[in-house]
Amino acid sequence: MKDELKESLKERFFEEIYPVIIPIAVDATHPFPHLNNLSFGLALKLSDEDGNIKHGLVRIPRVLSRFIKIEKNTYIPIESTGGTLYL
Repeated sequence: MKDELKESLKERFFEEIYPVIIPIAVDATHPFPHLNNLSFGLALKLSDEDGNIKHGLVRIPRVLSRFIKIEKNTYIPIESTGGTLYL
C-alpha cells in the first residue's frame, strides 16, 4: 500500500472507526459476551512479553460500513484497517 494511502487510512481509522469500536476482554472473569444478530466482531488472540495468552473481542457496530473505499474502485474490509497502521 502506498505511503500516502496508509496515512489517509490511518487518519480515517482514528477519526471514524476507533471512537466507536468496542474492545472486550474474554477470560474467566469476563465470559464470552452475547452477540446480537447481524453484528460483526473480531476475535483476537493476544500474548504478552512473557508468552501469556489472552483472548479478546472487538465488536464492530452496525453504524460502520463493512467495506471501506480507499481508491476509486478499491475497497478493503474494515478489519484490515487496524493492521495497515503498523505495516
